[in-house]
Amino acid sequence: MDLQEKCCTIIPKEEVVPGLIQHLLTEEARVKSSSPSPQSPERLPRPSKWIVIDVVDDSYDKALSMICKEMVISLGMAGLGVGRSGTLVWLSVATSSVIFHFDVAKIGVSEVMEGGLGMVLQDSKVVKVVHDCRGLEDLLHHQLKLNLCNVFDTQVDDSLWLERPLAKSLGEHLARDVMYLRELRLEQLDMMLVDLRQIFEIYLGAMRDKDSLTLSQKLGWNPQNFNDALPMCEHTPTENGIHERIECQWDVIAN
Repeated sequence: MDLQEKCCTIIPKEEVVPGLIQHLLTEEARVKSSSPSPQSPERLPRPSKWIVIDVVDDSYDKALSMICKEMVISLGMAGLGVGRSGTLVWLSVATSSVIFHFDVAKIGVSEVMEGGLGMVLQDSKVVKVVHDCRGLEDLLHHQLKLNLCNVFDTQVDDSLWLERPLAKSLGEHLARDVMYLRELRLEQLDMMLVDLRQIFEIYLGAMRDKDSLTLSQKLGWNPQNFNDALPMCEHTPTENGIHERIECQWDVIAN
């Protein structure tokens, strides 16, 4: 119900002042035009230089050489229950110019560390910046007998959160935890839509690209889930960081 209908409903016609509804409509339009429209969150810049290291070869050696030249590096990790009984899947090392993602699940945690990276983590001359080093330290110590050395941990002590009033530094810490979540959502939606567009394009040709005989025997192709379709597509990164489909195995679909 618009404003005019509301006025006619609430105010009896005989009591409506001439021009009142038009005046209210004009006033409503003025308020809307003067009110700032909600701003969409700005997109976070994507890392321009990151390299996956998934085998101990020349690429591993070159990465290690670049890391060893740094006085300060930052570490990140991803895994399953990272700790003494967990599994380290990825170990990321950022230098001043490039980020290296070590595929620990493929190479093996022992092989990754024995190739030279373990020595860097224990080198007291190199500062390692980590956000909550406890899980990584627990895993390295109990599984490989390695210990991180010269660590700068950006995670604060848990007991500090109970102090009142809230310290400015802790308030800023809480703010940083949430300030980019909206942008992160947009980035994740981008990645999800890439896969969905591939599914849609495959689905468009599921009937169109079949001959009449095949179509009469089997109407369409209906993937049960994304995993049934996505492995048939190869991807390549473009300059803007978005992955595009470059080749699909249509014969698999037709059969």
